[in-house]
Amino acid sequence: MRIRPSGTTPVNEVDEYRQAQELLAAGDFGGAMETLRIALQNAPNDARLRLALADIHVNLGQKDKAQTVLKEGLRRKPGDAQTSILYARLLAEDGDNEPALAVLNDALSVPGGSNKADLLAFAAALNQQSGRYVQAERSYRLLLQQQADNGIWLMGLAIALQNQSKNAEALEAFRQALYSGGLAPPIQRFISEQIRLLER
Repeated sequence: MRIRPSGTTPVNEVDEYRQAQELLAAGDFGGAMETLRIALQNAPNDARLRLALADIHVNLGQKDKAQTVLKEGLRRKPGDAQTSILYARLLAEDGDNEPALAVLNDALSVPGGSNKADLLAFAAALNQQSGRYVQAERSYRLLLQQQADNGIWLMGLAIALQNQSKNAEALEAFRQALYSGGLAPPIQRFISEQIRLLER
């Protein structure tokens, strides 16, 4: 049941978004979804509203509905980074790496915008999982131009190189990843093991 404080009515999508969050906090998923749908009728290009609605569908196990909401968002606002990342993640979770990569690449092809590193990192990881090591290497090198000491990206580059039998380059990348600091112990152990294998 939707409850609004007496005498108050949301006048724009900001108010509707806030009310939806309050309904979610109270456990009223149906009310939150209804509020967001109404808000989207008034502001169909608002990515924040659309992402919030999609997220509720995901939490309720309604992935198909979430994907429909996100596809419509990308139709209205092509290349939106956050929408693209969530849509690609849902596709990848279902094993649809090719469509997920297509979504990410479409977003990366849009000039300007924010979160390009997040898009590129996700694309690099999906290329790696799909055995596209040349593309993964290219993506990780682009990422490392932005942050040369990122241990996760250095490890990703090393794995891509290792799978192309570029062992000397892979060894150096693994070493740089290990020395970058800030990596979780299991990741450090994995990298150390790869270094030992490549040093033989």
